[in-house]
Amino acid sequence: MDDDHVQIHVVRMGICELLVLQTKSEAEKLRLLIREKRGRVGPLFRPDGWEGRTGFFNYSRRLLSTLLRDHPIYSALEGPSRTGSARPCP
Repeated sequence: MDDDHVQIHVVRMGICELLVLQTKSEAEKLRLLIREKRGRVGPLFRPDGWEGRTGFFNYSRRLLSTLLRDHPIYSALEGPSRTGSARPCP
């Protein structure tokens, strides 16, 4: 993956969404960016089934959409990629 591009896997779960990134440092950067914008996020963890990846829960869905639009370094795939059903977020 390019140094200037970060892919986010987004799994929608009721009132929140699980954001999963390739590395812990990428996840922490995005988590801090969301928090800086007054978004609500949970702590980092290793989600089951996402071998070696790091994730966190985001409780500010609208904010994520804005960040994706304003920060082209990030792109999102909706749905768990482990099932092969990942698709770009609208």
